Amino acid sequence: MFICHKCWQTYTNNPIERPIVQVLTKRKYVYTYNKRHGKFRPDFSFPLLKLRIDVDGLKWHRDKPAGVDTPGSREYTLSRNGWRLVHIQNGPRLVRRFLKAIYAHERYLLSA
Repeated sequence: MFICHKCWQTYTNNPIERPIVQVLTKRKYVYTYNKRHGKFRPDFSFPLLKLRIDVDGLKWHRDKPAGVDTPGSREYTLSRNGWRLVHIQNGPRLVRRFLKAIYAHERYLLSA
């Protein structure tokens, strides 16, 4: 799914994720935003890379860490289907860390 750069502002209600949506759209990545995958709804999905990225804010992840790989968890379910799920903590240089995660996964796929 491609999001027009003129309408990206109305696409997300989360102010933390708006800059990421803007950068991904300008760089013409093929991705989906907040689309349901089974019973889970990852923040960003890159179907060509089989990569899902969740931005973990302090509101939801202050007391409970994300990324626990137990049966029934989304990490376990996605990894069994060949997807990789990456969690990125909200904070300084969020967009840069987000893009680094994509580049690292692309390099991993090219080396395999």
